[in-house]
Amino acid sequence: MNKKERNELYENARKELDERNPQKAIEIYQLIRNQYPVEWEAFFFTICLKIYVCPDNELLDVATTLYQSEKDVFNLIDTYVKDHDKHIDAIVSVGSHLEVAALDLSAASFDIFEKSSKDDHETNDLINLNIVACNILKTYINSIMKRYSGDFKMEIWEKAMYIPESLMELYSKIIPFLNGDEKATFEAELDEWIELGKKYNLKCPDIINYSDKEKGKRGCYIATAVYGSYDCPQVWTLRRFRDYELSLTWYGRLFVKLYYAISPYIISWLGDKKWFNRLGKSWLDKLVIELKAKGVEDTPYQDRE
Repeated sequence: MNKKERNELYENARKELDERNPQKAIEIYQLIRNQYPVEWEAFFFTICLKIYVCPDNELLDVATTLYQSEKDVFNLIDTYVKDHDKHIDAIVSVGSHLEVAALDLSAASFDIFEKSSKDDHETNDLINLNIVACNILKTYINSIMKRYSGDFKMEIWEKAMYIPESLMELYSKIIPFLNGDEKATFEAELDEWIELGKKYNLKCPDIINYSDKEKGKRGCYIATAVYGSYDCPQVWTLRRFRDYELSLTWYGRLFVKLYYAISPYIISWLGDKKWFNRLGKSWLDKLVIELKAKGVEDTPYQDRE
């Protein structure tokens, strides 16, 4: 395989990745890895993408392999990527995909749990999968903290500061399922991550309520104001779109985070303005119609964890 052929394979693999065809992407990346075993991208994605194609009963083992392989991924990047900007971009790219993988793993674990009988064995499976999801992000963060220093480290954090926040989100989701010493340990670790985040000026939640029974419920502020209720057909459709479309990509989750940060202020300023409600309803009505045409339902809905 020459350089041109390799580059073409990379383009094809990235295209399959963008189009959410993990199995095809794995197959192409494996072809590259067979010929170029020291290239981090092929090595990383042949492992990372397996969580999307493996059976449920193999998910824990596959995810464990993923976080255990992170040291090797960093070693390949540090050894063979010499250009400063490409080095930074490679580390940030790995972090971005690990964050998506960890959050998707956690979401999948709750989906599996909801369909189960919820006995002790299945609760332990839920806990173990979420602990591994936490380990995926902890290993990445610890690698950055231990391997790099000074401006180089801060350049990475400037582009990856959302990862500690996602780790804290995973902690807060699993802590209510823990008991005794294990729960106390996770709460203490979460407090440490919050303090570390503050030290490095990372974006961290000020308060996480472990006992909040409504932790999965996030108000659609503008839609609720426009339609007058959080529980109505239009808002049910929009909530499904949020949970099953926007939450699947990093940029979708970023949009949701920005929306929930900004929309309360918009409502406080403009929520009582008739022109704002007319304009908002007109736009949202069109969006709801488009979503329903794509098959998004408007039946009663419970927010996804």
